[in-house]
Amino acid sequence: MKVIKFTKIRFVMFAISILLIAAGLVVAFTKGPNWGVDFLDGLSMTVSVKDYNEAEGAYLPAVASGDTLLIEDVRGWFDGIENAPSVQLQSEEDARYAIRAVFVEAAEGEAVIQNPTEYETARLKAAVEAAGVQVVQAGVYEEGLVNGGGRLVVIESSQSSSPDWTDNSWNQLIVLLLVALLLITIYIWARFTWGFAIAAMSALVH
Repeated sequence: MKVIKFTKIRFVMFAISILLIAAGLVVAFTKGPNWGVDFLDGLSMTVSVKDYNEAEGAYLPAVASGDTLLIEDVRGWFDGIENAPSVQLQSEEDARYAIRAVFVEAAEGEAVIQNPTEYETARLKAAVEAAGVQVVQAGVYEEGLVNGGGRLVVIESSQSSSPDWTDNSWNQLIVLLLVALLLITIYIWARFTWGFAIAAMSALVH
């Protein structure tokens, strides 16, 4: 049985580890983090896609056509627009999707956008309608005020995230992470030894 003595190269590994951590810190403080849309100011919408069924005389959840997945069609509506939103499938059976868009900032010299939520909603709606798809609010659809025919997008819910909300979410994330690390440390300390707890947490934080 071959024995590999990892401790013989521990100083080399320490040096590589320190260099990688240092490089990460330099990038973090110079370039800054690349936040996902969930930590940026923007608009979140839940929409359902429906197709009119002539036989049933009603709108039914849309399905894929040919080799093209329905989500590819939904994402295709926003191709070419600035700050294209992210599209994620929530329910394939109901053809329900989550759309998350970061607010567009006014270009230099342009007037400040007074209501980013209304502006973003109108921008996304225009992109969908440009593809020949009708867009309505859930209340309009439920009241039966939609003319039958073609594809339809129903906005089921919509909410915006402000700087205060995103800052609060980030603060909560930090607190939850620290609490989780503390609880794990306490468990390992109680189950094994204090040394094991410190070693495990050091490796996890690393």
